[in-house]
Amino acid sequence: MKESQITNPHAMFFEKVFVRKDVSSDLVRHYLPPDVVDKLDLSTIQSVNKSFISNDLKAIYSDLL
Repeated sequence: MKESQITNPHAMFFEKVFVRKDVSSDLVRHYLPPDVVDKLDLSTIQSVNKSFISNDLKAIYSDLL
């Protein structure tokens, strides 16, 4: 495998996009039911740089908080 080859493009996409507060807020606002969104304070959304996936599973699973 070439060193420049992307090994997990989907995970990379989500990691790059959903750390953005504006994108995460828009996703919640537009895809969750309005009664759920009304109970949330979207101004408090924050990305947490923490993983709960074991090293054995990182190649096939990803988490993003």
